[in-house]
Amino acid sequence: TGNTGFLAFQGQDNIILKVIEILCSSFCLVAVPLFFMCSGVLLLSKAESISGLYKKRVVKYLTVILVFTLGYYVSLSLYGHAQMSLWWILNTLYSTTTFSFSGSYWFLYSYVAFLIMLPIFRIIAKHITREIMIYICTLYFVFGGMLPLLEYTFGFGNIALAIPFVTNPAFFYPLVGFYIEENDISYFRNKKIMFAAMIMTAISFVSSTVISLLSLRQDQFINEYLTIFEGFIVIFVFILGRDAFKKVKLTSKIKKVIQQISSCTFGIYLIHGFVFTFMIRTDTIYTGIGYVDSWLMVFFVFLIGLLVTYILRKIPIIRCLF
Repeated sequence: TGNTGFLAFQGQDNIILKVIEILCSSFCLVAVPLFFMCSGVLLLSKAESISGLYKKRVVKYLTVILVFTLGYYVSLSLYGHAQMSLWWILNTLYSTTTFSFSGSYWFLYSYVAFLIMLPIFRIIAKHITREIMIYICTLYFVFGGMLPLLEYTFGFGNIALAIPFVTNPAFFYPLVGFYIEENDISYFRNKKIMFAAMIMTAISFVSSTVISLLSLRQDQFINEYLTIFEGFIVIFVFILGRDAFKKVKLTSKIKKVIQQISSCTFGIYLIHGFVFTFMIRTDTIYTGIGYVDSWLMVFFVFLIGLLVTYILRKIPIIRCLF
């Protein structure tokens, strides 16, 4: 739903609505980093061979990318919005951001990169000390926040300097998530550090909102700047959610409902673009849609995706993909 927050942008002139949209989008964009943090917790502690990793994980996700991306192109062609061509398909399969909702699959490509690097990450994760974690977060503060701000301020264009373990979500968040789960983080819970974290979270929201509004006013929205200092929000939400579910006692029925919905989220992600495609015209998706309409659309797309995925999960052959 992160990018869906922009459905109402171009049709709205109200500055308050635009601010609300940016804030909502900034918060929604923590979803993928949170997934990477949870993936780090679950996968970095496992012991498996490289061949087992490829057979069980890498090949599965490469197959998902191929099947569902091709499915998008076929559906769009049949729906009358595009013409099929082999070169077009191969080009967009490789770049994943050049056409329609297939661009949302960038996350799968990034996740495959994480899986390929797992054997190396597991070695690194086991040797991360508190000092190294502080160093990593400091680098993130500089290259994931201050440098982009300076680049935007002085008109240097998009974010130029990338440091893999800091500016790449597939590398940074799994390591941080694993460290938080496997180590005593009481050292970071003192008042000064918690206050600094709250200040950084506020700075993240303010800076991303201001820069996004300025870029929108210039008719050139730069998505990278929407996630300035995003890591501080993600870490805060991760710790808050983890601690909350340790303290809150849920009934067995509520747990079952949460488990059923969570087991369908990957399927919803895979098919949500199909639902969008058939709900509205692809060439007008970002125009003429109001604020309330965009959120209603997200709600119904989620419900339809949930229902379809729940049914498909009953089929043994398809269930392994979801």
